[in-house]
Amino acid sequence: MTRRYDDPKDPQAPKDPHAPAMPVAVPSKRRIAHSFGRKAATYRKHAVVQAELIGRIVRLIADFEAVGGNGLLLDAGCGTGLLAELCREARLQSRIVGIDLAGAALAAEERIIGGPPAHLAADMERLPFKPQTFRGAIAASVFQWLDSPLAALGEIADVLEPGGFLIFSVFVEGSFAEVLATRATFGLPSPVRCPEPDAFAASLHAAGFERVTFATVARTVFATNAATHLKSISAIGGSAAAGQLLTRGRVVAFCRAYEERFRKSEGVPLTYRTMVGSCVKGQ
Repeated sequence: MTRRYDDPKDPQAPKDPHAPAMPVAVPSKRRIAHSFGRKAATYRKHAVVQAELIGRIVRLIADFEAVGGNGLLLDAGCGTGLLAELCREARLQSRIVGIDLAGAALAAEERIIGGPPAHLAADMERLPFKPQTFRGAIAASVFQWLDSPLAALGEIADVLEPGGFLIFSVFVEGSFAEVLATRATFGLPSPVRCPEPDAFAASLHAAGFERVTFATVARTVFATNAATHLKSISAIGGSAAAGQLLTRGRVVAFCRAYEERFRKSEGVPLTYRTMVGSCVKGQ
């Protein structure tokens, strides 16, 4: 059983401010696609934080529609199509075209939604669309899997109309702090690249976006043990990593170290810190 609460006062408590920067080794795109595709059937049951972020994004899309922003939207990293489904439930008018590296996730989308949604197996760093195809774009919780978001942001900007909007959620520095700190003690690099909010905003400006607005949301999830967190991460496909996987014995040792360092009276924590916002392509 897990319990959740917002922790705005201390979203990065597990992080040691004197620790050196942790090395990052983002897994290959092939490994990322395989990991998320393999776990597509269990994604929605376990992606609680991601679903909350998509709910926020749907409300931002509704705000843009209210001022005439409806039209063709790109969902970059659509996964199992949760965004499209929630937009339909909210009776939004925009038509959504989704792309994702994981073909298995797209197949799961067909089964979950019950029809042939508009989607393509494609790389957001090499979008297969003509310039100025879309009125808007959404990128929900995908940029942490890129070595640099700038190439993908440039591709998104290219396929947007002038004045088109981008709505995003990005896991930023302080996310997964407990897992990453434990990985560091085992000599393992971070498999994700979580930027500082200001650094990501700078990337947006460099890609040609203006009027960048965002909020930072902190969330801590408590579980009875570290293994619960690792299983939940695995169940959404988020366990992709470069290099060799941990053996069963090392996983047991990893969980023990995680719990010894971070357990609190409420349970074993896992911290999420996310930047959610919007911007528009310059004219």
